[in-house]
Amino acid sequence: MKILKSKREKNKFFLEIEESPEVITKALSKAFHKVVKDAKAPGFRKGKVPRDIFEKQYGKEIIEQEAIMIVVNEAYWQALNELKLEVVDMPQNFTLGKYEEGKNFKFSCDVEVKPIVKLGKYKGLKVKKESTDISEEQVSQEIENLQKSRTEYLTETRPSQKEDLVNLDIEASIDNQNYENWTKKNTRLFLNSNSPYGQEFENTILGLKKEDIKNFVIKYPKNFSIKDIAKKEVHFKVTILEVKSKKVPALTDEFIAQNTPFKTLTELKTQVRKNLEAKAKTESEKKLHEDIMTAVINNIKMDIPEPMINHEIDHMLKYFEWNLKQSGMSLDKYMSLVGKTQESLKAELKENAIKKIQSQLALEAIALTEKIESTEEEINTEIQTIAAAQKTKPENIHPEDVKAALSNKKTYDFLIENAKIN
Repeated sequence: MKILKSKREKNKFFLEIEESPEVITKALSKAFHKVVKDAKAPGFRKGKVPRDIFEKQYGKEIIEQEAIMIVVNEAYWQALNELKLEVVDMPQNFTLGKYEEGKNFKFSCDVEVKPIVKLGKYKGLKVKKESTDISEEQVSQEIENLQKSRTEYLTETRPSQKEDLVNLDIEASIDNQNYENWTKKNTRLFLNSNSPYGQEFENTILGLKKEDIKNFVIKYPKNFSIKDIAKKEVHFKVTILEVKSKKVPALTDEFIAQNTPFKTLTELKTQVRKNLEAKAKTESEKKLHEDIMTAVINNIKMDIPEPMINHEIDHMLKYFEWNLKQSGMSLDKYMSLVGKTQESLKAELKENAIKKIQSQLALEAIALTEKIESTEEEINTEIQTIAAAQKTKPENIHPEDVKAALSNKKTYDFLIENAKIN
């Protein structure tokens, strides 16, 4: 294989390649053994037709066409390896020369490649790191959330009060016409000043008890949140079916022992603080990585080829579809619910796709510049760790993926070590 010409224009390479008659002769032999498998001829079993008989019956052109495809494919990949080109899309504009027996064969094509990354400043970047301090108020809020999650509602015979849960039938009408959106059977209403029917409705319900029936009219203001109701008079008939009081359990050691792995409030607080600190640390580091990468991207220049962006969008869309399936929903159903098309979803993903590509190319360029590498021992150790976590065999883990992930981590660490962090 001989590269006659290689010319780069932005992210596109023009390649002109020549292959020798000796290589073509070998390819013709390979091609014949491939096409003869389905060939039949009188006096011969299927696939066992001699080449001279095959050429007389089917013609030499079938073998030559297959051979040319073999030559082009093999020479194309050899050229990419020789020039160290990282292509991002299928080759375009293939032009095949004329095949003549015993002569060199030429072909040309265009390939899209990774863009050249012109790094700007990436050392001494000024970034802020979020605090990981946890307050007593945050700890108390977490414990309070645990209490609320165990709230019980107990049936009462007394009149309803604030914070009660009321089951009721509602009949609503406007101008003697039933208003279906608010006409409901056995619906629940929390008396917590957040009623969808407005504060006046809730105030009217307060003090009613089981089996009470009340008819009343509410004139809604022009600025009411539901446009259909604004400035309208709504006639209500309400029947109270049940009144329940809210009982939040006391924060005793007994409650803690029954609902957590701990025995005392002190033990629980200690663990809650540790959990919040770990979460805060993870979020702080994630934000720091994002801010550093944003600063790096702002200082670099690259012209990302459109096919590269499209491939990343497709990858993100497939991942999004996979997540939907885990929730029992198809992509088509989701798009129908939110009123979007696949094209509009892709348009929404484009900005994040570009940022993701920019980040990865920047990390690769910095790692190359700073000679950031991982040893075989580090890669193998990481493979063992991943395999154990995923409960799979180490041979199921792709070393190149692990190598890339380790390189990214080391490069992030390098950027953080060389940043000015407040």
